[in-house]
Amino acid sequence: IFDYFESLTGDKKKKAAEELQQGCLMALSEIIGNEKMLMLKEIKDSGADPEQIEDMLKLVVDKEKKKRIDEYPPVCRKIYAAMNERRKRNDHNLESYFQTYLSWLTDAQKDEIKKMKEEGKSKMDIQKKIFDYFESLTGDKKKKAAEELQEGCRMALREIVGEEKWTVMRQMKDSATPKELSMKVEEMFKDVVDKDKKEKIDEYAPVCRKIFAVIHERRKRNDHNLESYFQTYLSWLTDAQKDEIKKMKEEGKSKMDIQKKIFDYFESLTGDKKKKAAEELQQGCLMALSEIIGNEKMLMLKEIKDSGADPEQIRMKVEDMLKLVVNKEKS
Repeated sequence: IFDYFESLTGDKKKKAAEELQQGCLMALSEIIGNEKMLMLKEIKDSGADPEQIEDMLKLVVDKEKKKRIDEYPPVCRKIYAAMNERRKRNDHNLESYFQTYLSWLTDAQKDEIKKMKEEGKSKMDIQKKIFDYFESLTGDKKKKAAEELQEGCRMALREIVGEEKWTVMRQMKDSATPKELSMKVEEMFKDVVDKDKKEKIDEYAPVCRKIFAVIHERRKRNDHNLESYFQTYLSWLTDAQKDEIKKMKEEGKSKMDIQKKIFDYFESLTGDKKKKAAEELQQGCLMALSEIIGNEKMLMLKEIKDSGADPEQIRMKVEDMLKLVVNKEKS
Protein backbone atom coordinates (compact mmCIF):
# COMPACT_ATOMS: atom_id res chain seq x y z
CA ILE A 1 0.00 0.00 0.00
CA PHE A 2 2.79 2.41 0.91
CA ASP A 3 4.51 1.77 -2.44
CA TYR A 4 1.27 2.72 -4.25
CA PHE A 5 0.96 5.77 -2.02
CA GLU A 6 4.55 6.85 -2.74
CA SER A 7 3.95 6.63 -6.50
CA LEU A 8 1.28 9.38 -6.28
CA THR A 9 1.89 13.11 -6.69
CA GLY A 10 0.13 16.43 -5.98
CA ASP A 11 -3.52 16.51 -4.94
CA LYS A 12 -3.92 12.72 -5.39
CA LYS A 13 -1.16 12.07 -2.88
CA LYS A 14 -2.61 14.65 -0.50
CA LYS A 15 -6.08 13.00 -0.66
CA ALA A 16 -4.58 9.52 -0.16
CA ALA A 17 -2.55 10.74 2.81
CA GLU A 18 -5.67 12.20 4.44
CA GLU A 19 -7.59 8.92 4.00
CA LEU A 20 -4.72 6.75 5.29
CA GLN A 21 -4.19 9.12 8.19
CA GLN A 22 -7.86 8.88 9.13
CA GLY A 23 -7.70 5.07 9.09
CA CYS A 24 -4.56 5.11 11.21
CA LEU A 25 -6.21 7.48 13.70
CA MET A 26 -9.10 5.07 14.14
CA ALA A 27 -6.71 2.17 14.79
CA LEU A 28 -4.63 4.26 17.19
CA SER A 29 -7.73 5.44 19.09
CA GLU A 30 -8.80 1.86 19.76
CA ILE A 31 -5.39 1.06 21.22
CA ILE A 32 -4.56 4.07 23.42
CA GLY A 33 -8.09 5.31 24.25
CA ASN A 34 -9.89 8.62 23.84
CA GLU A 35 -8.08 10.44 26.64
CA LYS A 36 -4.65 10.01 25.09
CA MET A 37 -6.11 10.68 21.65
CA LEU A 38 -7.13 14.13 22.89
CA MET A 39 -3.50 14.72 23.79
CA LEU A 40 -2.66 13.97 20.18
CA LYS A 41 -5.53 16.00 18.75
CA GLU A 42 -3.13 17.95 16.54
CA ILE A 43 -2.39 14.80 14.56
CA LYS A 44 -5.34 15.32 12.24
CA ASP A 45 -4.45 18.85 11.19
CA SER A 46 -0.68 18.88 11.18
CA GLY A 47 0.61 15.33 11.09
CA ALA A 48 2.01 13.67 14.19
CA ASP A 49 5.59 13.42 15.25
CA PRO A 50 6.28 9.65 14.97
CA GLU A 51 8.16 9.73 18.30
CA GLN A 52 5.06 11.14 20.02
CA ILE A 53 3.01 8.18 18.83
CA GLU A 54 5.66 5.63 19.87
CA ASP A 55 5.83 7.24 23.35
CA MET A 56 2.05 6.89 23.68
CA LEU A 57 2.17 3.24 22.62
CA LYS A 58 4.88 2.50 25.22
CA LEU A 59 2.55 3.74 27.98
CA VAL A 60 -0.02 1.01 27.22
CA VAL A 61 -0.01 -1.70 29.93
CA ASP A 62 -3.15 -3.69 29.08
CA LYS A 63 -2.02 -7.09 27.70
CA GLU A 64 -4.73 -7.23 25.05
CA LYS A 65 -3.93 -3.74 23.86
CA LYS A 66 -0.17 -4.47 23.90
CA LYS A 67 -0.90 -7.37 21.60
CA ARG A 68 -2.81 -5.03 19.32
CA ILE A 69 0.16 -2.64 19.23
CA ASP A 70 2.09 -5.36 17.39
CA GLU A 71 -0.81 -5.48 14.95
CA TYR A 72 -0.81 -1.67 14.55
CA PRO A 73 -0.39 -1.27 10.80
CA PRO A 74 3.30 -0.71 9.93
CA VAL A 75 2.09 1.46 7.07
CA CYS A 76 0.74 3.94 9.66
CA ARG A 77 4.19 4.49 11.10
CA LYS A 78 5.44 5.22 7.59
CA ILE A 79 2.50 7.53 6.85
CA TYR A 80 3.07 9.63 9.98
CA ALA A 81 6.82 9.76 9.29
CA ALA A 82 6.20 10.85 5.68
CA MET A 83 3.60 13.47 6.66
CA ASN A 84 5.78 14.80 9.47
CA GLU A 85 8.72 15.14 7.06
CA ARG A 86 6.50 16.80 4.49
CA ARG A 87 5.16 19.25 7.09
CA LYS A 88 8.69 20.19 8.20
CA ARG A 89 9.70 20.65 4.56
CA ASN A 90 6.64 22.81 3.88
CA ASP A 91 7.36 24.93 6.97
CA HIS A 92 10.96 25.38 5.81
CA ASN A 93 9.83 26.26 2.27
CA LEU A 94 7.32 28.79 3.59
CA GLU A 95 9.89 30.47 5.86
CA SER A 96 12.32 30.56 2.93
CA TYR A 97 9.63 32.18 0.76
CA PHE A 98 8.87 34.74 3.49
CA GLN A 99 12.55 35.73 3.63
CA THR A 100 13.15 35.78 -0.13
CA TYR A 101 9.97 36.72 -2.01
CA LEU A 102 7.48 37.79 0.66
CA SER A 103 9.61 39.90 2.99
CA TRP A 104 7.22 42.81 2.32
CA LEU A 105 4.37 41.08 4.20
CA THR A 106 3.73 42.29 7.75
CA ASP A 107 4.17 39.79 10.62
CA ALA A 108 0.37 39.65 10.99
CA GLN A 109 -0.03 38.86 7.28
CA LYS A 110 2.64 36.14 7.47
CA ASP A 111 0.81 34.59 10.45
CA GLU A 112 -2.43 34.64 8.43
CA ILE A 113 -0.74 32.83 5.51
CA LYS A 114 0.72 30.24 7.92
CA LYS A 115 -2.71 29.73 9.48
CA MET A 116 -4.31 29.23 6.04
CA LYS A 117 -1.65 26.65 5.19
CA GLU A 118 -2.15 24.81 8.50
CA GLU A 119 -5.92 24.78 7.92
CA GLY A 120 -5.38 23.12 4.55
CA LYS A 121 -6.60 26.05 2.43
CA SER A 122 -5.97 25.60 -1.28
CA LYS A 123 -2.89 27.12 -2.90
CA MET A 124 -5.22 29.23 -5.03
CA ASP A 125 -6.85 30.70 -1.90
CA ILE A 126 -3.45 31.42 -0.35
CA GLN A 127 -2.18 33.06 -3.56
CA LYS A 128 -5.34 35.16 -3.77
CA LYS A 129 -4.77 36.34 -0.19
CA ILE A 130 -1.13 37.25 -0.97
CA PHE A 131 -2.22 39.12 -4.11
CA ASP A 132 -4.86 41.00 -2.08
CA TYR A 133 -2.12 42.09 0.35
CA PHE A 134 0.02 43.12 -2.62
CA GLU A 135 -2.81 45.16 -4.18
CA SER A 136 -3.32 47.07 -0.91
CA LEU A 137 0.24 48.46 -1.09
CA THR A 138 1.26 51.76 -2.65
CA GLY A 139 4.41 53.57 -3.76
CA ASP A 140 7.86 52.15 -3.03
CA LYS A 141 6.44 49.33 -0.87
CA LYS A 142 4.38 48.07 -3.81
CA LYS A 143 7.36 48.43 -6.13
CA LYS A 144 9.57 46.36 -3.77
CA ALA A 145 6.85 43.72 -3.38
CA ALA A 146 6.39 43.52 -7.16
CA GLU A 147 10.13 43.00 -7.65
CA GLU A 148 10.21 40.18 -5.08
CA LEU A 149 7.13 38.47 -6.48
CA GLN A 150 8.46 38.84 -10.02
CA GLU A 151 11.73 37.19 -8.96
CA GLY A 152 9.77 34.34 -7.33
CA CYS A 153 7.81 33.85 -10.56
CA ARG A 154 11.02 33.83 -12.59
CA MET A 155 12.53 31.15 -10.33
CA ALA A 156 9.38 29.02 -10.66
CA LEU A 157 9.38 29.49 -14.45
CA ARG A 158 13.04 28.47 -14.63
CA GLU A 159 12.34 25.26 -12.68
CA ILE A 160 9.36 24.43 -14.91
CA VAL A 161 10.78 25.03 -18.41
CA GLY A 162 14.42 24.10 -17.71
CA GLU A 163 17.74 25.87 -18.26
CA GLU A 164 17.76 25.64 -22.06
CA LYS A 165 14.38 27.29 -22.57
CA TRP A 166 15.05 29.73 -19.74
CA THR A 167 18.16 30.91 -21.63
CA VAL A 168 16.00 31.44 -24.75
CA MET A 169 13.60 33.56 -22.67
CA ARG A 170 16.44 35.68 -21.29
CA GLN A 171 17.78 36.31 -24.79
CA MET A 172 14.30 37.41 -25.91
CA LYS A 173 13.80 39.73 -22.93
CA ASP A 174 15.47 42.84 -24.36
CA SER A 175 14.08 42.65 -27.91
CA ALA A 176 10.60 41.11 -27.49
CA THR A 177 7.44 42.92 -26.38
CA PRO A 178 5.72 41.80 -23.14
CA LYS A 179 2.97 40.21 -25.26
CA GLU A 180 5.52 38.23 -27.30
CA LEU A 181 7.23 37.06 -24.10
CA SER A 182 3.90 36.02 -22.61
CA MET A 183 2.99 34.04 -25.73
CA LYS A 184 6.39 32.32 -25.68
CA VAL A 185 5.94 31.31 -22.03
CA GLU A 186 2.46 29.88 -22.74
CA GLU A 187 3.92 27.97 -25.70
CA MET A 188 6.62 26.50 -23.43
CA PHE A 189 4.00 25.51 -20.85
CA LYS A 190 2.15 23.50 -23.51
CA ASP A 191 5.33 21.48 -24.15
CA VAL A 192 5.62 20.43 -20.48
CA VAL A 193 4.71 16.75 -19.96
CA ASP A 194 6.07 16.10 -16.46
CA LYS A 195 3.15 15.76 -13.99
CA ASP A 196 4.83 17.61 -11.13
CA LYS A 197 5.79 20.49 -13.42
CA LYS A 198 2.25 20.64 -14.83
CA GLU A 199 0.99 20.99 -11.26
CA LYS A 200 3.48 23.81 -10.68
CA ILE A 201 2.11 25.58 -13.75
CA ASP A 202 -1.42 25.34 -12.29
CA GLU A 203 -0.05 26.54 -8.95
CA TYR A 204 2.05 29.53 -10.03
CA ALA A 205 0.78 30.64 -13.45
CA PRO A 206 -2.42 32.50 -12.37
CA VAL A 207 -0.77 34.77 -9.78
CA CYS A 208 2.39 35.24 -11.89
CA ARG A 209 0.31 36.36 -14.87
CA LYS A 210 -1.27 38.99 -12.61
CA ILE A 211 2.11 40.14 -11.26
CA PHE A 212 3.65 40.50 -14.72
CA ALA A 213 0.54 42.38 -15.90
CA VAL A 214 0.81 44.84 -12.99
CA ILE A 215 4.53 45.40 -13.64
CA HIS A 216 3.96 45.87 -17.38
CA GLU A 217 1.15 48.38 -16.75
CA ARG A 218 3.29 50.31 -14.28
CA ARG A 219 6.20 50.36 -16.75
CA LYS A 220 3.95 51.73 -19.49
CA ARG A 221 2.64 54.39 -17.11
CA ASN A 222 6.16 55.32 -15.99
CA ASP A 223 7.34 55.55 -19.60
CA HIS A 224 4.40 57.83 -20.39
CA ASN A 225 5.11 60.01 -17.34
CA LEU A 226 8.79 60.25 -18.23
CA GLU A 227 8.04 61.23 -21.83
CA SER A 228 5.62 63.86 -20.54
CA TYR A 229 8.36 65.23 -18.24
CA PHE A 230 10.84 65.32 -21.10
CA GLN A 231 8.42 67.39 -23.16
CA THR A 232 7.32 69.76 -20.39
CA TYR A 233 10.09 70.27 -17.83
CA LEU A 234 13.18 68.63 -19.35
CA SER A 235 12.99 69.70 -22.98
CA TRP A 236 16.45 71.29 -22.56
CA LEU A 237 18.12 67.87 -22.19
CA THR A 238 19.87 66.49 -25.28
CA ASP A 239 18.60 63.20 -26.80
CA ALA A 240 21.67 61.41 -25.43
CA GLN A 241 20.98 62.78 -21.92
CA LYS A 242 17.31 61.71 -22.13
CA ASP A 243 18.42 58.20 -23.14
CA GLU A 244 20.76 58.11 -20.13
CA ILE A 245 17.92 59.09 -17.77
CA LYS A 246 15.67 56.41 -19.32
CA LYS A 247 18.43 53.84 -18.88
CA MET A 248 18.90 54.78 -15.21
CA LYS A 249 15.15 54.41 -14.63
CA GLU A 250 15.06 51.00 -16.35
CA GLU A 251 18.01 49.85 -14.23
CA GLY A 252 16.09 50.79 -11.09
CA LYS A 253 18.37 53.64 -10.01
CA SER A 254 17.02 55.70 -7.10
CA LYS A 255 15.12 58.95 -7.67
CA MET A 256 17.92 60.74 -5.82
CA ASP A 257 20.53 59.39 -8.27
CA ILE A 258 18.39 60.39 -11.26
CA GLN A 259 17.77 63.88 -9.85
CA LYS A 260 21.49 64.31 -9.20
CA LYS A 261 22.22 63.35 -12.82
CA ILE A 262 19.66 65.90 -14.10
CA PHE A 263 21.13 68.59 -11.85
CA ASP A 264 24.64 67.77 -13.16
CA TYR A 265 23.34 68.26 -16.70
CA PHE A 266 21.72 71.54 -15.61
CA GLU A 267 24.92 72.79 -13.97
CA SER A 268 26.88 72.15 -17.18
CA LEU A 269 24.69 74.67 -19.08
CA THR A 270 25.40 78.37 -19.58
CA GLY A 271 23.63 81.52 -20.76
CA ASP A 272 20.13 81.35 -22.25
CA LYS A 273 20.10 77.56 -22.25
CA LYS A 274 20.60 77.50 -18.49
CA LYS A 275 17.98 80.23 -18.00
CA LYS A 276 15.41 78.24 -20.04
CA ALA A 277 16.27 75.02 -18.12
CA ALA A 278 15.91 76.85 -14.79
CA GLU A 279 12.43 78.10 -15.77
CA GLU A 280 11.29 74.60 -16.78
CA LEU A 281 12.70 72.98 -13.64
CA GLN A 282 11.12 75.67 -11.47
CA GLN A 283 7.77 74.98 -13.14
CA GLY A 284 8.17 71.26 -12.51
CA CYS A 285 9.01 71.90 -8.86
CA LEU A 286 5.94 74.15 -8.47
CA MET A 287 3.73 71.41 -9.94
CA ALA A 288 5.21 68.81 -7.56
CA LEU A 289 4.80 71.15 -4.60
CA SER A 290 1.19 71.85 -5.56
CA GLU A 291 0.41 68.10 -5.60
CA ILE A 292 1.98 67.69 -2.16
CA ILE A 293 0.57 70.63 -0.19
CA GLY A 294 -2.62 71.31 -2.18
CA ASN A 295 -4.02 74.31 -4.07
CA GLU A 296 -5.08 76.23 -0.95
CA LYS A 297 -1.54 76.41 0.48
CA MET A 298 -0.12 77.16 -2.96
CA LEU A 299 -2.34 80.27 -3.09
CA MET A 300 -1.02 81.25 0.34
CA LEU A 301 2.56 80.96 -0.96
CA LYS A 302 1.68 83.06 -4.02
CA GLU A 303 0.26 85.77 -1.76
CA ILE A 304 3.42 85.71 0.38
CA LYS A 305 5.57 86.00 -2.75
CA ASP A 306 3.48 88.84 -4.17
CA SER A 307 3.68 90.71 -0.87
CA GLY A 308 7.43 91.11 -1.37
CA ALA A 309 8.74 88.39 0.94
CA ASP A 310 12.37 87.47 0.32
CA PRO A 311 13.28 83.98 -1.03
CA GLU A 312 14.51 82.78 2.39
CA GLN A 313 11.13 83.57 4.03
CA ILE A 314 9.33 81.71 1.24
CA ARG A 315 11.70 78.75 1.60
CA MET A 316 11.08 78.55 5.36
CA LYS A 317 7.30 78.69 4.79
CA VAL A 318 7.54 75.85 2.27
CA GLU A 319 9.60 73.79 4.75
CA ASP A 320 6.94 74.35 7.45
CA MET A 321 4.19 73.20 5.05
CA LEU A 322 6.16 70.08 4.08
CA LYS A 323 6.77 69.21 7.75
CA LEU A 324 3.00 69.35 8.35
CA VAL A 325 2.45 66.90 5.48
CA VAL A 326 5.11 64.48 6.83
CA ASN A 327 3.72 64.65 10.41
CA LYS A 328 0.18 64.08 9.15
CA GLU A 329 1.27 60.96 7.23
CA LYS A 330 3.12 59.62 10.28
CA SER A 331 0.11 60.05 12.61
